Amino acid sequence: MPDCTPRIPAHALIDSQLEAYNGHNLDEFCAYYHNEAIVCLHPSGEILASGQAGLRQRYTQSFAIPGLRVEIANRILLGNLVIDEELIYTDESAGQPRRAVLIYEVIDGKISRAWICRDS
Repeated sequence: MPDCTPRIPAHALIDSQLEAYNGHNLDEFCAYYHNEAIVCLHPSGEILASGQAGLRQRYTQSFAIPGLRVEIANRILLGNLVIDEELIYTDESAGQPRRAVLIYEVIDGKISRAWICRDS
């Protein structure tokens, strides 16, 4: 029997995930990721979080940063990939955000992998 479950477009999924991130809503944020999702640094491949337990540990720490929020500066859509240039703000950033590029791979309506490319 074919799967008739409606699929949210990859970019809309990432927008919703970003909304949960900016709201520091850990449960909602993690719900956008596959149970075995991997978040890693690019190009080193260093794994920053693996699976729901790893996501929760990493983002519990991140969400504790005062004023943490992200804005999308640019976006590229390519099939099931969403590539975002992100501006990352905190209370300590004094209006000078850090920049990062995130590459999200969306499979079956969830984020399966995310690669983070960041400046120093």
